Amino acid sequence: MSTTTYRQVNHVILAQTHGRQHLLDVYKRLGYGKYQPKTYSALTQRFRNPKTTVIMFSTGNITNMGCASYYGALRVLLGLKKRLGLDFINVKLTNIVVSLFVGSLGLDHFFESNRGYSTYDPGIFPCCTYNIPGTRIKANIFKSGNVVITGCRSHAQVESSIESVLARVRESVFASKFCH
Repeated sequence: MSTTTYRQVNHVILAQTHGRQHLLDVYKRLGYGKYQPKTYSALTQRFRNPKTTVIMFSTGNITNMGCASYYGALRVLLGLKKRLGLDFINVKLTNIVVSLFVGSLGLDHFFESNRGYSTYDPGIFPCCTYNIPGTRIKANIFKSGNVVITGCRSHAQVESSIESVLARVRESVFASKFCH
């Protein structure tokens, strides 16, 4: 388990309901949200406590994103379920985004020592993107030492991803001291 302090900044949950939804009726029943079918074919709702955004599609699929707490995101979905009488078929956590600080480092050297697993072009994007081997999880590592890890689907994956990134950072810093 990681002893590094990190912050969960986003949980993305997909919920599938039984049956299609007539979004104009849902919008009228809820009395809030943004529904403009000519520009976007979904009903978007923003919540303040917990801070999250819910997007409902007529297919019955619901995406909840932006909530720092998994249980807060579930609480919002359960509130909608109760209020609208929804029948959930499947609820799945699809992405946990975390941020942490590893200390400033030279991204050029990090990129060179992780060339097969990373991309880095500061003219396009100001971070080195490290693809954690054997996963679909990515870590955006900034020169400042801030790291954003995305693509985790469980807290165990968060922990192992942090450990993987920290190990690569340590190796890169250690190697850079002896290469110059």
